[in-house]
Amino acid sequence: MSDSKPALQDAAKVLIARKGWVRSNVPEIASEAGVSIVEALRIAPNKAVLVAGTLDAVDAQLAADPDRAGAGADLRDSIFAAIMAYVDQLQAERDYFAAVVQGLRFDPIGSAIIAARFEQSLDAILDHAGVSANLAAGFARRRAVGVLMLEVLRVWADDDSEDLSGTMAALNNRLTQIEGLIQSALGAALTVAAKVQEIRGGIGGAAGAADAASAADQDG
Repeated sequence: MSDSKPALQDAAKVLIARKGWVRSNVPEIASEAGVSIVEALRIAPNKAVLVAGTLDAVDAQLAADPDRAGAGADLRDSIFAAIMAYVDQLQAERDYFAAVVQGLRFDPIGSAIIAARFEQSLDAILDHAGVSANLAAGFARRRAVGVLMLEVLRVWADDDSEDLSGTMAALNNRLTQIEGLIQSALGAALTVAAKVQEIRGGIGGAAGAADAASAADQDG
């Protein structure tokens, strides 16, 4: 990582929280950070690149959360808890992250940059919930949670209640609507895993039989 990048990320947080997404730009962020515009544009030709980098800390904090889902935990409750744990991390820097969420509604390029990076955050959320993101079923779960997060974050950005009751209500309602998709994806994952084990067992059995037959022929 460039030595200037952390300074630019910190400056982006300050400037975006103060001025909003639309009125912030890389040259102003560079000035705030005390970095040359040329160096800043080399590191981040778009301010969304800096924002994407700030999500690393959010994911790390989520991974360190002691209230992660344990084995056998209810899937719906685990996903609800994981998403709210993620939102809690954003809430700690609300002015900044809320300005980002609100501003990205009108910035398709910035949205595309953040969306690409947010795949890692979706994996972190699923991991917190104790749900695998591997194989085709994992892809389906990631897409379902991604749609869920998009709607929840939009509600959260406008939710000024102290207990985030509006955000939790929106999450609960939307989670109810897509719960079947997440459950079916989980069932598909288990089916695929079982089939893989069956195939591996069949291959191992066939190999063992072939070895036994070869040994018998040599003895004969």
